[in-house]
Amino acid sequence: MIYVVGSGPAGVSCAHALLAKGYEVTLLDAGVVLDKDKQKILAILQKKKKWPAELVEKIKCKLDVGAKDGPYKLSYGSDYPYREVQDHIHLDVQGALCRPSFAKGGLSTVWGAAVLPYIDEDIVDWPVKIKKLAPYYRKVLSFMKIAAVKDELVQRFPLYTKKYDTFNPSEQATLLLGHFRKHKTELYEQGFRFGSSRLAVRFAAEESKPGCVYCGLCLYGCPNQLIYSAAGTIDELRKYETFTYVPDVVVDKVVEQKEGVTIVARSRSKKEPCEFSGSHVFIGCGAIPTTKILLASMNAVGKKVTLRDSQQFLVPCFAYKGVRDIVHKKLHTLCQLYVEILDTALDKRHIHAQVYTYNDVYDQWLKKKFGVLCKLLAIPFKFVMGHVVVLKVFLHSDSSGKIDVSLDKSGKLIVRGLPLKSKKTLRAILWKLMCNHRLLGFFPLLPLVKSSKPGGANHYGGSFPMRKRPGMFESDVLGRPRGFKRVHAVDSTVLPAIASQTITFTIMANAYRIGSEFDGVAAGVPEVRVALPIEEKVQGNIYIS
Repeated sequence: MIYVVGSGPAGVSCAHALLAKGYEVTLLDAGVVLDKDKQKILAILQKKKKWPAELVEKIKCKLDVGAKDGPYKLSYGSDYPYREVQDHIHLDVQGALCRPSFAKGGLSTVWGAAVLPYIDEDIVDWPVKIKKLAPYYRKVLSFMKIAAVKDELVQRFPLYTKKYDTFNPSEQATLLLGHFRKHKTELYEQGFRFGSSRLAVRFAAEESKPGCVYCGLCLYGCPNQLIYSAAGTIDELRKYETFTYVPDVVVDKVVEQKEGVTIVARSRSKKEPCEFSGSHVFIGCGAIPTTKILLASMNAVGKKVTLRDSQQFLVPCFAYKGVRDIVHKKLHTLCQLYVEILDTALDKRHIHAQVYTYNDVYDQWLKKKFGVLCKLLAIPFKFVMGHVVVLKVFLHSDSSGKIDVSLDKSGKLIVRGLPLKSKKTLRAILWKLMCNHRLLGFFPLLPLVKSSKPGGANHYGGSFPMRKRPGMFESDVLGRPRGFKRVHAVDSTVLPAIASQTITFTIMANAYRIGSEFDGVAAGVPEVRVALPIEEKVQGNIYIS
């Protein structure tokens, strides 16, 4: 029996690869799910063409846009993706922002669905190159549908699939992209590249399943559940008779023996101890939980490892061309455009920016920022909204802050953010945007720029980086930390560096690669080669498929 720990994007990708090779796989998961009352509301909305306003309000949430650490993104107005983590992992966090998830599907339950692959120039210190990852990007896109456009970005960032949905960009995005293309030659000379976003979203209707209605609720959670979640892949994996899903399990550590591994765990709900025994274990719980499991498994109390972070900045901008009556337009509110900057005077690696146009979170922010002025100047503010765009700017981990992690004697995980290296780079980026505002069609609103703490964008990892010849607290190319033969880490924990582009797609491709390249036959694991639909069985609160 092979075990996979964690149901997020890394866990399901690895499980997908192992099952495709014919192995018997059990996936252990904390498995927190959306509140039942929210599930009922979604079920009602998905059956109606016209959604009752009172039900829509119940799955929306008022974000604390003025919060020191930025808005706390919920799912359908629920904090279930983050629940119970502190009860089990016991985090002591200072100077960083880390939000691990115990949800079924992990943080893919609240992500922004942006997907863009890494390129060789940004992962020069990886032992695995893009040529090796390319077939696994394709494998991931065999079960994760994306929407994309074959445009200017394709030459540098391949699509890796011929099957993709298309979507309608917002009017603001259309205006900006048209302006970029008008000044394409000059922008290219300045190191800018641009194109439409690529999103892990099913926009088109399928059979009895509805497609996107451009309701603008994306950031709260899609009522039609069109945004990819790894939880959906778990349900698809039930077609394999060799797949078992066991929720309500929190893993503490693993113990490797000569002939197998023992997984030491607890029931999440009852907090009672339990154990699982198998031949190999693949851990994909997310960088923080996986790091804790590995440190505990190595009995590395007091030993420090370092997480690498891709620093994020929010840069509100004012576009010269605006859209009237923007608040009543039908649109999606996920990322609309990508802008890549390669200028060695700023950074030797790519700088990645995601362009977001109007969403009603901006209204909340304005009311928080300007209070009574919003009521007194209602018409001017509505006009301004048609011109506001927000850039999410990401830096390579070489230019970003870092996070030190260690395990103390009580089992608490000590997490400490290190001083940022990126302030000088940020100033240079903002200056470059200002100098090229005519070509870009917008200029940054400098007083409103906000930087995140290390970890704030959930683009971090590398505490056990892959190396060709791993040393202490490093892993081989199959994610096995030094000293282990049957224990594999498959999430961002093993990424040697974090590029500025979107992280989840590459995590999934690398996890699929590890599962696919695992040679179980050589390790004495039999291939079963069965993939038949079966009925779900229920044993207490453990679901076995």
